[in-house]
Amino acid sequence: MARGGNLPPVSAPWISAVIPAYNEEKGIVAAVSALAAWLDAQGRSYELLVVDNASDDRTAELLSPLADGARVQLLRNEENRGKGYSVRRGMLAATGELRLHCDADCVPCLPSLPGSFKLWRAEAAEAVYSRTRLDGWTFDAEALAMAHALGYQVVETGIVWNERQGSRLSMARVLVPVVRELVEARRHVRAEAAERRRARLVPEPVDPRP
Repeated sequence: MARGGNLPPVSAPWISAVIPAYNEEKGIVAAVSALAAWLDAQGRSYELLVVDNASDDRTAELLSPLADGARVQLLRNEENRGKGYSVRRGMLAATGELRLHCDADCVPCLPSLPGSFKLWRAEAAEAVYSRTRLDGWTFDAEALAMAHALGYQVVETGIVWNERQGSRLSMARVLVPVVRELVEARRHVRAEAAERRRARLVPEPVDPRP
């Protein structure tokens, strides 16, 4: 048996695509298949992680045949934890040098990658998502604010926005919770930024031995 030190290094995939899904049985197989085909065409290593947020339709059942445990992985939340939780789970489980957040309906925009999506370097994704807390769909605001607070550069690009048919979002219903979440996120981001500043001011310990 070869010793661990003689094993060849395992390189990280070029990119990890994270797709949060909730009750997407009507289009999830087509979306995942199209994304996998597009990534295959790039000729570089990748992994595709679908995080099923405790769907109560056939989303997970239909995805299971596609999940080979290597290039396509299916992660299932035991209960509905929100889109923010699902994206955070996928980002932190990913191993790619780049981490792409791509919703199930992002596939038509693939030719413009990375200009129209939320694309992170591995280091930034792990630093940011390990600190975020919002589980709802406003998690994006917290993630971007956290990235700024931690000193990462955020590059904005324009996108084409299309209203998605069958959306379950109601602004009247979520307005108050969203404002509450954003206030909480602002407080949390400021605390993380202050902690980072304090850490930079602490001098390195000096070895007293001669």
